[in-house]
Amino acid sequence: MDKLKVDSIEEANCREWAARYAALYSPTVFNNTLNTLRRILALAGLGHDANPAMKLERLGMRHKKLELPTSDQFDRLLALIETSGAAQARDCADLVRFLAFTGCRISEAKQATWADVSWELNELTIHCVKRRLTSSAAMTRILPLIPALKQLLERLNSPLK
Repeated sequence: MDKLKVDSIEEANCREWAARYAALYSPTVFNNTLNTLRRILALAGLGHDANPAMKLERLGMRHKKLELPTSDQFDRLLALIETSGAAQARDCADLVRFLAFTGCRISEAKQATWADVSWELNELTIHCVKRRLTSSAAMTRILPLIPALKQLLERLNSPLK
């Protein structure tokens, strides 16, 4: 496929490339490269129906087993961060707590403000950052203030901090 002109690339060429490439690389690399190939052919003028790469299927992803630290390991990690000697060590540990207690991405945590905390409803509104433009997924999600999160937020919101 390397030396073919765009208008001569056929589905068979794409399938041959896909078989070779999938054997060499992980599903993540394959899927990202397939998306790039689709986009290149589209930029070259091939519409969706004429684009032979659109007929290829993405590879299924194997989900990794989630291995979370135990409570003791998490506490030791926080203690290590807090006693690191860095000027903002306590703030860093609090960020790790916030991320762990909410499940937020760092980009979502950066958007959180005190206006997002509803003490009356015992809720925290998170502004979602990773969603497709075509998705009908909500722009925000509501999290309950679990005891550990509520305690953290109360301490951070305290004027004595």
